[in-house]
Amino acid sequence: MTNPVMRWRRVARTRRSLVRCGSVVAGLSILLAACGKDASTQGKPELPPVVDPMPGIPEPYRPFVQALDANPPSASGGNSARTAPVTVFDSLLWEIDANQPTPFNISNYYTARLARVATEMEQPVTTGLRVWAMYNHGFIVKTPTATVAFDLIEGKPEAVGSAAWDARIPDAILNRIDVLMVSHEHIDHWDLSTRIPAAIKLRGGSVVYPAAGLDRPFLTKLMADREVLQTNGLRITAHAGLHNAPVNIYEVLTADGYRIVHTGDNQTSTSLPALQGVDVLLLNGWVNESGSTTNVVGMKRSIDKLRPNVMIPGHFESMSHLKSNRFRYTQGLQLQNDALVRTKVVVLTWGEKMDYAFPACGAGLVRIYEACVAP
Repeated sequence: MTNPVMRWRRVARTRRSLVRCGSVVAGLSILLAACGKDASTQGKPELPPVVDPMPGIPEPYRPFVQALDANPPSASGGNSARTAPVTVFDSLLWEIDANQPTPFNISNYYTARLARVATEMEQPVTTGLRVWAMYNHGFIVKTPTATVAFDLIEGKPEAVGSAAWDARIPDAILNRIDVLMVSHEHIDHWDLSTRIPAAIKLRGGSVVYPAAGLDRPFLTKLMADREVLQTNGLRITAHAGLHNAPVNIYEVLTADGYRIVHTGDNQTSTSLPALQGVDVLLLNGWVNESGSTTNVVGMKRSIDKLRPNVMIPGHFESMSHLKSNRFRYTQGLQLQNDALVRTKVVVLTWGEKMDYAFPACGAGLVRIYEACVAP
């Protein structure tokens, strides 16, 4: 039989050992916690921080943004995989009533896309062109030596019977623009608040309006039909178009020999100037021969006349317009997926970019579709 005194001493020694062990474990846990770790994670590799690939994009819009990002726009074709996500985006915008405030998710989405444009504009363009689609018929084009913009507005403008939104183009974008060209003075094409032209002019950039329009603040030049402006290594030619307000079609020849044409709200193919060697045509998607045919036919006729290598349609889903006077991305998709059109038609949604890097044609040659030929 065990001596009770001996049994008590053995139990006491065991208790003291457990206390010492517990103190060591507790001390280790405190030390690991102080270092930002837990004893249970000791020896496990640290995971990198989670980076949101679509910062600011509202949750309902993430699936189609993911599909767009997985199939970026291409000036070389192969854009059919973009049809489904662009169609989803179009259907979301089509549900918006011009007379009602823009849903919170839409303005948040637009703001997030602009933030991405601001980041991308910091990256140099070493060859060719980079084109971003903005709201309505707004575009930004960056070359290796200059950045130009057409018809920039903040977003859905205030108009009769409609509700404006408060999304704004970041200064990080405006501060990088060398030349802003305004096609005409309708509020879905020029900034009624004048914040945009003022910011560009303050930085030392140029702001151009049609000569037949009103004398707006912060302008650099009023351009008449066939007038030429040489600035920032660019040759800019204004061509008078047809609309219910004086409208300029701008032809921009870059220092590297690329030719860009922005049509403003010119409304017929017959009133387009007879130009050759157009690399990128920024065509208003509602050109409908003054209402005598559909805009899809009008866009095809415009392509047939100018024969550009790439056409990017604009003026889709302008939400200050009633649905009876709005035009849809899906109409541009009809041309994008038409194998009979030799021009590459690329439909860009808000904030998307397209790189155009075909070799420039040599001196005395112009590009007709992909070929460099004598004019």
